[in-house]
Amino acid sequence: SLRQVGVLAAAGLDALDNNLGRLEEDHKNAARLAKGLKELGLEVLPAPTNMVFFDVDEAPHLVADLAKAGVRILCIDGRRRCRAVTNLHISAEDVDFAVAKLSELLEVQRATKKLRVA
Repeated sequence: SLRQVGVLAAAGLDALDNNLGRLEEDHKNAARLAKGLKELGLEVLPAPTNMVFFDVDEAPHLVADLAKAGVRILCIDGRRRCRAVTNLHISAEDVDFAVAKLSELLEVQRATKKLRVA
């Protein structure tokens, strides 16, 4: 209905008025995340946005294990491709935490041969 469109438009206007300047910080955090993932040996696809796409074997298991640690990412193809998104609720410290948790999980999974990094 028209009322719902107005609510959505108000949210968009608020984002433009109050959060547009934050995009630079979100993009810096995404670049920080991409760098950390590359340092872990993961294949990271270039994306100059606040979205980071990377490939890892057994991604659904990895995503589930990360969720248990409080890190929310998405496996977008059900096999290998993951997407992580930075936003105004994600700090540089959060990015470092996510990379550290991912590193721990990759070590365990590599040791048990559950996961082969692409």
